Amino acid sequence: MAYKIIIIGVLLITTTSCSSISSVASLSGNGATFLTTGKTSGDWVISFVMEKDCKLFRVIARPKRKVCQ
Repeated sequence: MAYKIIIIGVLLITTTSCSSISSVASLSGNGATFLTTGKTSGDWVISFVMEKDCKLFRVIARPKRKVCQ
């Protein structure tokens, strides 16, 4: 199960770092999505694949918490 998160994370990082324009667009989109829903677009993708409520910020805020609930 953890391997799915790693694979998705690598795919998101490699696809959004292709050019500066896509990086700016991705950052803007993630910022807007995070402000309105509390999740980034990556969180939505991980939640969809894992079929759970996933937020990467949970681990950053409290390291002992799980990403997906």
